[in-house]
Order: sequence, then C-alpha cells, then structure tokens
Amino acid sequence: MKSTIASGLFALLLAAGFARADGIEVNGAWAKATMPGQKVAGVYMEIRSDRAARLVGVESPVAGAAEVHEMRHQDGVMRMRHIEALDLPAGQVIKLAPGGFHVMLFELRQPLKPGDKVQVTLKIERGGKRGDVEVVAVVKPPSAEGAESGHGQQ
Repeated sequence: MKSTIASGLFALLLAAGFARADGIEVNGAWAKATMPGQKVAGVYMEIRSDRAARLVGVESPVAGAAEVHEMRHQDGVMRMRHIEALDLPAGQVIKLAPGGFHVMLFELRQPLKPGDKVQVTLKIERGGKRGDVEVVAVVKPPSAEGAESGHGQQ
C-alpha cells in the first residue's frame, strides 16, 4: 500500500513539473506549445542544488537534439547562444525562463500541444560525477509567460 501511495505521489509531482534527485530540485517545469510546422520549442523551470553543481547537457525523446541556451542583450540586440554548462551554485535557485537561460528542443518529432507532457533529462555534474534528473514539463499555450518575445518561433 505504501509503495502504491509513494508511486502515485511521485507521478503527481512529475506531472506538476516537480522533480528531486540526489540534492537537485526542479520546480515549475513547462514548455511552450508550438505552431504547426514549428520544429523548435523552449522549456523553462527553476533548478536548485544543495551543493555546487553544473547543468552540462539535456536530452528529450520528443526532440532530435536539445541544448542549454542563454538569451542576452548585446549591442542593443537580443541574442541567443548555446552554452556548454550552467553553474548551479549551492542553495541558489537558478531560473530558466523566457528571455534568459532556457532549454531549447530542436527537430521536434511532433507538435507540442497545450496539456501535453514533455520528458526532459537534465545532465548534472557534481564533484566530478555526472547524473541525470528526469523532469516532466507541462506544455502551456503559446500565450503563456514570455510568448510575446517570439522566442521559439524560428
């Protein structure tokens, strides 16, 4: 009985965009729905590590490729670039949000529709060791927070 309750609670937390593994906590994971024919999408969340770590990669079964990206103003222009790693300082919440750090999914295998759930695997490095944190992001409508930036409409 306890096992069934624990499994159900874990499934509920994943469905709500929450995950926890080996001192890494992820909250509020979501992805923006895509338009017909769109092959890229952004994924956003908050990550907290109990000790210094780095996000060094990302994968998703819904995409041919996935990367960690940063958007920033440079010379009066908003620019997006792939980053090799994102530092996760001990005890600090790092926000992946529209207009800042985020996960990009490329070569989408299917459109992302509001209400869908997208599995994302975060590749975390801590103390010279690598591990995975499985996250489920809930797909929100294109009008969700940050949609007005046009990001992901490439």
